[in-house]
Amino acid sequence: MPNIWEFKNYDQQIALEIQNKLGISALQARLLALRGVCNAEEADHFIHANLNRLTDPFSIEGIAAAVARIEQAADNQEKVIIYGDYDVDGICSVVILQECLQAIGCRVEYYVPDRFEEGYGLNQDAVVCLAQQGCKLLITVDCGISSVLETQLAVSLGMDVIITDHHTLPSVLPDALAIINPKNGAREVSVLCGAGVAFKLAAALLTGKNMEDKIREWLPLVALATVADMVPLLDENRILVKNGIQLMLTCQRIGIHALLKESGMSGKSLQAWQLGFVLGPRLNAAGRMGSARTSIELLLCQDPEKAQEKADQLGHMNNERRIVEESIFQEAVANIERESDLERSVLVVGGEGWHVGVIGIVASRLVAMYNRPAIVISWDGEVGKGSARSPEGFDLYMALDTVKGCLLGFGGHKMAAGLTLRKENLLLLQKGLADFTADIGYHWAVHKHFYIDMEMDEDAISLSTFEEIKMLEPFGEGNPVPVFALRAGAIQQTTRVGLNRAHLRLAVGHNNLPGIAFNWEETLDTQLNHCCQDILFTLDINDYRGKRNLQLKVKDMKPAFLPDDTVRTDYSHNQLLKGIKKATDEIMAQHPVVFVYPSYRSLGKHQPAMNWYFSPGKVLALHGHLSPEERIRGQKLLKQGSSMVYMVTRAFLRYYHRRAQLPANLRFLVQLWPGPSLAGDIVWPENIENVIIQQNNQFRFHVAGDNIITRGRVFMYANLPSTVERLHQCHQRARIESGITDMKVRRNLRREYWQNEEGLLISDGTHMVGWPGSHEFDELILADSPLGLYELAALVEAATDEEFEVGVAFNQDGLGTNQQFLNRLYPNLELVNQVWFRILNQKSREGINHLEDLMAALSGDLNISRLEVASVLHILADLNLCHFQKKGSIMAINRGSSGNYIESLDSSPYWLEGLAEMLILSDWEQRLTSGLGW
Repeated sequence: MPNIWEFKNYDQQIALEIQNKLGISALQARLLALRGVCNAEEADHFIHANLNRLTDPFSIEGIAAAVARIEQAADNQEKVIIYGDYDVDGICSVVILQECLQAIGCRVEYYVPDRFEEGYGLNQDAVVCLAQQGCKLLITVDCGISSVLETQLAVSLGMDVIITDHHTLPSVLPDALAIINPKNGAREVSVLCGAGVAFKLAAALLTGKNMEDKIREWLPLVALATVADMVPLLDENRILVKNGIQLMLTCQRIGIHALLKESGMSGKSLQAWQLGFVLGPRLNAAGRMGSARTSIELLLCQDPEKAQEKADQLGHMNNERRIVEESIFQEAVANIERESDLERSVLVVGGEGWHVGVIGIVASRLVAMYNRPAIVISWDGEVGKGSARSPEGFDLYMALDTVKGCLLGFGGHKMAAGLTLRKENLLLLQKGLADFTADIGYHWAVHKHFYIDMEMDEDAISLSTFEEIKMLEPFGEGNPVPVFALRAGAIQQTTRVGLNRAHLRLAVGHNNLPGIAFNWEETLDTQLNHCCQDILFTLDINDYRGKRNLQLKVKDMKPAFLPDDTVRTDYSHNQLLKGIKKATDEIMAQHPVVFVYPSYRSLGKHQPAMNWYFSPGKVLALHGHLSPEERIRGQKLLKQGSSMVYMVTRAFLRYYHRRAQLPANLRFLVQLWPGPSLAGDIVWPENIENVIIQQNNQFRFHVAGDNIITRGRVFMYANLPSTVERLHQCHQRARIESGITDMKVRRNLRREYWQNEEGLLISDGTHMVGWPGSHEFDELILADSPLGLYELAALVEAATDEEFEVGVAFNQDGLGTNQQFLNRLYPNLELVNQVWFRILNQKSREGINHLEDLMAALSGDLNISRLEVASVLHILADLNLCHFQKKGSIMAINRGSSGNYIESLDSSPYWLEGLAEMLILSDWEQRLTSGLGW
């Protein structure tokens, strides 16, 4: 199924300002601008993320009152209970506040509810139990913002309650002594996770107590929780995570070092994703599979041996979690597919006795698989506990708030939530969610949507580039890993690796860049050997057995001939695109494919694009401009039916067909932009699918006049160097692709062209990869006369019946230039005989062994150009009368059966192509003169 690729927009002026003022690379400046950085000062803060940029914790509402009450509890030795959540965020929050309160002399303990018996957040039974234990001050971390009744109960039992949380504020807040939630007006820190909020409270409690080292020791815990809880890594979070990761390997936390050792990360350079996908799941495993106390005890542990024992225990729990999770995931997918739930915008699936500890992960995997919100419910008789996850762009909390009447309870934020409901209300839940999505106009996307930072050439991919990108770490929510596009990369080598051969290792391009594509469909492997691929990737270091190598982490791949967005753009009219797709299928089936062009020039105009589409060695051009030796080698491959794309001119194919049959395994042939019909054209066998790709030939010509640039985007055709130079002098900001055969350079020029609503692009009609429809530019102007109607095919691909307006900026005299050029390129029989006669009648033919020698010998009595002489020698070589190399050497002269006079040039494919070119030019000029009334 095709995916959608879309490039992010950025302000080029801001990027340039950042680059110049900070002295950083253009790559870094562009990536910063793409991330919403508005000026050099912000960019400097983004890159360095200094701790001195952290906001004053007392600026957060509720912290001053909380600090005063906690200090009172410490002075009076009142019993304080920290009540936390059982995930990484809650665990780290508990540890931070536990250590902080102990440091200031509090009599403190912690309590984490059992996920399976008590569920998330404050519960009344626990509140009663804690009151009976003598708790006077109850502090929640990472929970409590929705616990109105539970808070009321705690207060009635003689406890003061301080709530620290970061989840979405409900309409009614608990009546607590202090509520610390950055979403309650603290804009600078509004996206802190629970541990970030706990850290702010702890920092406030230690202000002025000379405990800066203690505060810094909590940063690795904040980093772990922030990444695991998937909050945006911007502003305050960025500072906390960047510094926390830097301290993780050198901090004094024995539990962290034990966890790094168990996970194989000890001593290695850490990235944010490893906190979320390697360390986080291990800490989470305790709360999912047993009790979260195991993780808390690990992080609080001061004994290295005991810490390692607990870390190993978490590793075993995590392995067990994976097994249980996979089983439930497979069952959930089967239920969804079987019950046709795929038509719903929000997936709801449940099972009796599903492990509550893993349903959140299953919901996340369903979101990734189906690209829509998912709710996974574990039923226990008539009551179920659910975990909900959402893709970006869908507010899950808002959706659940609209159906809260059929829920026993819920809480969370935009992308993750938990809920409880009765089974009898399941249909009400589904209907309510369907109504909500209908009301807001939401519909899940069938196709994955990838956002790309920029294109990157193969030669720019290096360790130094990777180091430049690393300066923008940590990457995560809000600051995603930069995604790059490599165009038309040839896949040199592939290897299947991993469990069940699920992953694909590959080498890309002429530098054999190593890459890895995780969970790549094996059925797609064969196309990689035939088509160049557009590759979406991030840069990463593969640290395997002590060797660090740069590699591409492939996110998506597609054949280079496919546009970035085949979903939202109508390409149904593009017969060429369909033909190339069919050609790919034929080559994969080991069949040859033939593309037939009206002339050699039209073939040449399209060959750079075809070479871009297909892997090296898969495209072979056969035409009269080849030497006889090159031609014979190519004809042999075609006759054998070798699996390749053969680009041939119509004249050459007729020449070939008189001498040999088309291969028996040829099933598909494409005729592009056929010109005037020729006598004796080939009758194709019935077993060959013959596709004719027409072009728009409904043009309305008008004289463009002197002021040829009027408005918007202008596309101008110019094939003479003198014209291109003149235009460039008149329009210094014009983008010029005339004469450029490197498709990468052309793409860059086109991309710059399309980024502006006005501008001039000067082109020579070479077919361009990914040229959008003709409606995308405002004017098409011919500064020179094309050599045939086919040259407009590169400009206007759509084969429609609508007339297309074309401005003509040359006069009638300009038509003669092309005719003169073709006459020199394809000399007539008389001139060929004149040259041949002088070659034969030289007193010392041995002295003519180079083109320049022949030019000197002919200069006395023939007014002839070097191009004409070279063309005559090519024709003579076709007729087996001489052996001529392109570098100019004349290797041999063979009088053969022709004697002193050549009767006919019909056996020269070079000359035959010249006839076709002249016929096409004549047809074009008749159309043009008729349209303009010349």
